[in-house]
Amino acid sequence: MKDKIVFGPVPSRRLGQSLGVNNIPPPKICSYSCVYCQIGRTKNFCGERQNFYPVEKVINDLRSTLTSLEERREKVDFITFVPDGEPTLDANLGREIEEIRKFTPIKIAVITNASLIWRQDVQEDLNKANLVSIKVDTAGSEEVWKKINRPAPSLDFKVILEGIKKFADGFKGTLLTETLLVKDVNDDEGDIRKTAGFLSFIKPAVAFIGIATRPPAEKWVIPPDEEKVNRAYHIFAQAGLTVELITGAGDKSGFGFTGNVENDLLNIVSVHPMSREQVEGFLKKAGASWKVVEQMLKENKIKEIDYRNQKYYLKNFTCR
Repeated sequence: MKDKIVFGPVPSRRLGQSLGVNNIPPPKICSYSCVYCQIGRTKNFCGERQNFYPVEKVINDLRSTLTSLEERREKVDFITFVPDGEPTLDANLGREIEEIRKFTPIKIAVITNASLIWRQDVQEDLNKANLVSIKVDTAGSEEVWKKINRPAPSLDFKVILEGIKKFADGFKGTLLTETLLVKDVNDDEGDIRKTAGFLSFIKPAVAFIGIATRPPAEKWVIPPDEEKVNRAYHIFAQAGLTVELITGAGDKSGFGFTGNVENDLLNIVSVHPMSREQVEGFLKKAGASWKVVEQMLKENKIKEIDYRNQKYYLKNFTCR
C-alpha cells in the first residue's frame, strides 16, 4: 500500500476528534529520538527542513478523506499535523496549511517537538495554525534534554528555548505545552521547578503533564510513581499554570472510519499505537471481526507487543 498521508479521526484529549496528517514519510524521520516515543527509535535523524510529499498529494488525500468522513457523518474537530516524525521538518508545511484553509473551515493544529522553532521560517509556518502544541520535557538541564529527547547533533538547547519564547510572544492562536515525565530522568523536583518557571514565562493556555501510556522506544522507560506525578502537577499549578494530567491510554471507541477497515487501521497504528480494547472498539464500529487483525499480523503488516499488562498493535515498519 502506498503511503497514506491522512489517518483517523483519532480521539484526542487536547483536540477532540483529530484528523491526522502524516506529512513526514516512514520510516521515522525526526530531529529527536525520544526515549518514550511510541513510534520507536528514530530511523533517520534530520535537523534540516526538506521537501517530502508534493503539496498536491497532501491536499488531495485530505480532501478525499474528508469527503468519506462527511458521507459517514464522522465528526472532525481539528486537522492535525502529527506525523511519525517532526512535522516542521516539512518545508511545505506553511503552504499546506494555506491550501487547507481554502476548502475547509476546520481548525488546524500542529504538534511539534519545537526543535526547529528558533527558525524564522518555522515560526512563520506555525503562525498560520489555529493551535500549536510544543514539547518541553525539560527547560532546566541540557544534560536531561539530551538523555530524554536524544536530539540531532546540530541542535542547541538554549537556542531552542529562546526560540520557544520568541514564538510564544507573537503567536495569536492557542498555545499548549506537553511535558512527559520519565522516572529517574526528568522527574527531579529541581528540574520540574525550572521547567514550570520557563512555562510560566511563555504562558500556554494549558500545560499538559503526561506519562508513557503506550509502548516506548526504550524498554527501561517507566512512569514516575503517583506521588511524583502529583508533586509535578502542584509545582506547575503553583507557578500559575493551567495544568492537566494525561495519564490514561485514551478513548477505546472514538476512532474514525472512512470505509476501508484494513487501510484505516494500518494508517492509525502507523502513528498512534492502539490497545487491544481500542482495536476491538474500532472493529465493532466498522462491522468487522478480529480476523482482520489476525490476517494483518500474519502478513507482518502490524505487530503485537505487550506493555504494562496490555497488548498494543502498531505498524511493522520493517516490512513495507
